[in-house]
Amino acid sequence: MDKVRVFLMMMKKYGFWVLTGTVLCVSLGVWMYASMSIDADLAKQKSAIEAKKSSAQMIATTAEHPNEKFAAGMEEWLQRYRQDIAKSWQYQWESQQKELVWPKELNAGRIDFAATVNSVLQNRPIEAALDEELVKGRTGLTTSLCELYRDYIKEELPKLAEIIDAKWTAQEGGGRGMETYSATDYAFEGGGPMGAGGIGGVGLVKRPVVEWDSANQQKIQSENFDWSKRPNNRPTPREVLYAQEDLWVLENLMRIIKAVNGDTTEHHLAAIKRIEAIELGKGVATLRIQLEKPPMIAAAGEDGMMGMDGMMGGMDGMDPDMMMEEGMDGMDSPYGEGGMMGGAMAPIDPAQFRYVDKDYKKIDAETLKTAMTAPTSEDYYLAVAKRLPVRMRITIDQRKIDKLLVECGNADLMLEVRQLRLNPTAGSRSGGAYGGGYSGFEGGGGYESESYSGMPGGGQQKADNRYDVPIEIYGIVYIYNPVNKELLGITDESESADGESTDGETAMRSSAVR
Repeated sequence: MDKVRVFLMMMKKYGFWVLTGTVLCVSLGVWMYASMSIDADLAKQKSAIEAKKSSAQMIATTAEHPNEKFAAGMEEWLQRYRQDIAKSWQYQWESQQKELVWPKELNAGRIDFAATVNSVLQNRPIEAALDEELVKGRTGLTTSLCELYRDYIKEELPKLAEIIDAKWTAQEGGGRGMETYSATDYAFEGGGPMGAGGIGGVGLVKRPVVEWDSANQQKIQSENFDWSKRPNNRPTPREVLYAQEDLWVLENLMRIIKAVNGDTTEHHLAAIKRIEAIELGKGVATLRIQLEKPPMIAAAGEDGMMGMDGMMGGMDGMDPDMMMEEGMDGMDSPYGEGGMMGGAMAPIDPAQFRYVDKDYKKIDAETLKTAMTAPTSEDYYLAVAKRLPVRMRITIDQRKIDKLLVECGNADLMLEVRQLRLNPTAGSRSGGAYGGGYSGFEGGGGYESESYSGMPGGGQQKADNRYDVPIEIYGIVYIYNPVNKELLGITDESESADGESTDGETAMRSSAVR
C-alpha cells in the first residue's frame, strides 16, 4: 500500500513528462506504420500502371488487332471517311462538268458529239483510254468527227476575243495593220488620217476595249488548234479532247478578264487594257522567281532569245525536256510530218509535259497515264485532278489587281494563283518575248507606242493611265477526273445507305448543250 502511494506520488510529480513520452512513441509508431503502408500501396499501384501501359503499347504495335469489334468498328469508320471523300470529289467533278460542256454545233445529223465522247471515255480520264478505244470503229471519234472539230474550232477562236471586246487578228500573222489610235480611242485604219476619202484610208475605227497581242493569238492558234501542216490536215481523237479542254480554259480566262473590266466599253476606262501573252500547258515555263540578269542578256529580252516568238516558248526557267520536245515554231508536229528536214519523228503524246505535279514540275505522258491507271502513294493526287499550268501577262490598272485575284478565285474553273510578278520585265521590254514593246515603237507583236496620234493637228497625247502596270500571273487550273471508287477502296456493298452513288453522271452532264 505504501509502495502504491509512493508510485502515485511519483506519477503526480512526473506524470506530464511520462504522458508526453508515451504520446510521442505512439505517434512515431503510427507514422512509421502508415508510411510503410503507403509505400507498399504506391509500389503496388505503380506496378499495375506499368503493366497496363505495357499492354497498351503491345496493342498499338499489333498490325492485326485480335479484337474483332475494334477491327469492325475501324473498318466502318474508314468506310464513312472514304464516302465523305468520294462525295467531296463527286461535288467538285459535277460542279466542273456544268462548265465543261461540249457545244451543240458539233452535233452532225444523228451523231451526238458529247454522247460519243462519253461512250469512248466510259467515265474515265482521257489518259486512261487507249488510242484504239477512242476510235472504236464507227462509234468513236472517227475521222469525220475529227475533221468536224477542226472546222468548228476555226470559227470558235475569234469568239474568245469577242468576250472581252478585243480583236482576233491571228490570221494576219503579225501586226495590227496601220491603226493609229487617238487619245479618244479611235484610229484611222489603212492609210492614216485621211479617212475613207483619203489616200488608202478606210475610215475611223474604234479602239478595242482590250488589246490582245496578235503574235500571242497566232501562237495559241498554231500550237493548240492548228493541224494544217499535216498531210491529213486533221487532229487525232486525243488531240480533239485536249484542244477542247484548252478552249474551255481560254473561255474561262476571258470571262475573268471581262469580270474585272465590267461593262466598260472604252479602252481608256478598262482595268485590263492589254493581253501580252496567255500560255497554257506545255507552253508554260516552270514556276520561277525573277533573277537579276547581266545587261547583255537583259537587252536580248526576258527569255534571252532576241524577241523571237515561239523559240522554245521562253528558255528562262523551262524544263530541259520541254526544250527538246518543242523546238522551233513549225518544227513540233506531234507526228513528224512537218518535222526537221522532212524526216519522220516518233509520235509525241499531246499530254507530254502538259500538266504539272504538286511541285509544279512538268509531268511526262507515261507518268501521267500510270497515275491514272495504277496510282501510288506518291502520285495518287493526279488521279483526283490534273493540274494545268496557266500564265498570263497583261497590263492592268494596279488598283484593280486585288479584283483580278478575287475573280480568279471565283471563276467557274478556278485559277489558283501561285505567283504574281509586278512589272516582270521592267527595263527589257524592247524586243522582248511576244514583241510587246512599250518603248515607243511597234514590237514584233504589233503593240503601238505609248503615245498615240491625235486627230489632225492634235499632236501627241499619252493615252495610257499612269496606274497601268504590266504583271505576270502563274496559276493552276484543276481538271477533275471522274470519281475512282477503286482507288478509294469503296465496294458496291459499302455504298452509302441513302443510295447516293459516287459515280459521275458523265452522260447526262456531257450531253447537255449550251
